[in-house]
Amino acid sequence: MEITFLLGNGLDLNCGCKSSYKDIYEYYIQQPSNNEWIKRLKKEISTWGDFEMEMAKFVSTCQSEQEAINCIRDFKRQMDRHLQFENNRMENEIKEDEKTEFLNQSIIEEIERSIKNFYSSCIPNVSNEIERRMRNAPVYYNFISFNYTTFLDQLIIRIAKELSNQKNKSISKDMYCRLPTLIHIHGTLGGNELVGIDNKEQFGEITYNHEALEKNFIKPLLNFVIDLQRFTDATDAIKNADIICVFGMSLGDSDLTWRTKIIEWLQKNEFHHLFLYDYSQCGTDNYLIDEKMDAEDKAKREFLTKCNIETNGIERQIHIPIGQNIFNIKKCLDRKKQIKIGKQTVQKILMGVP
Repeated sequence: MEITFLLGNGLDLNCGCKSSYKDIYEYYIQQPSNNEWIKRLKKEISTWGDFEMEMAKFVSTCQSEQEAINCIRDFKRQMDRHLQFENNRMENEIKEDEKTEFLNQSIIEEIERSIKNFYSSCIPNVSNEIERRMRNAPVYYNFISFNYTTFLDQLIIRIAKELSNQKNKSISKDMYCRLPTLIHIHGTLGGNELVGIDNKEQFGEITYNHEALEKNFIKPLLNFVIDLQRFTDATDAIKNADIICVFGMSLGDSDLTWRTKIIEWLQKNEFHHLFLYDYSQCGTDNYLIDEKMDAEDKAKREFLTKCNIETNGIERQIHIPIGQNIFNIKKCLDRKKQIKIGKQTVQKILMGVP
């Protein structure tokens, strides 16, 4: 059985990483610039909800293609600096050493729980079906990250490998154990990030020649030009999956290519299951089973409407866990801070410090 996770910025936020659009633009607008179009961009950017889609409209107002590209690259450079700082900070937070053995174990257990039991809060008809299908089948994990950060990569791969090995060896000691894959579909930090929209139709009405702009700001085109292999690998990870779990991303219009691939994958086989973690539903207080079902049905309708698909039975293959949060690394890190504060308080008491 192939299980593919699509991981978005909600994963980083769940770790306490300051990687939200608000975090990035607040850093960005503080950086000095003498370019008048960049100054104009900084005035408008704080009112945007979806940077990539709004930026596609903004560049259509620029006087030239080069001015548009300058604005995009200026934002990307500053975004890279901010996220590199955050990536380093998070690496230090979760770094393994003897002093944080308890912390690391709690992080490992949280990631293990998230990968292994992502379906556990669904109604029994769903969770029992998934468990039945997984019971005697070898399990292989794939991960497609839409993030530029890498601070969790090694832990995720290591834990997924261990889970896969344990499961598959329980079926047969001679079972072949394939390594999990983790693909950063939009690149990683260090100037390798792909930022942009999904296709040229998403630009506003542009009066100047914009062939170079398309190569700078259309992500699928950039992937074809820069790294076709990762695009192919990610496509295969979706096409060959039996189950897909999407966490921390909305599958919005700027990722239309991947949303379309997932819908086509769902329609191809009625036994394919899609688990969509809606960030807004992770902490809800809908604790009654019928409340959860109502909330899930509403979220499904909203997703299918966004995909321009009628509810023709495909909704039975879509599951939106209500009130369940996975990859909650921040909880583990907060626990560390509480323990540290507690130890400092005890030391002060023992030393007689008020």
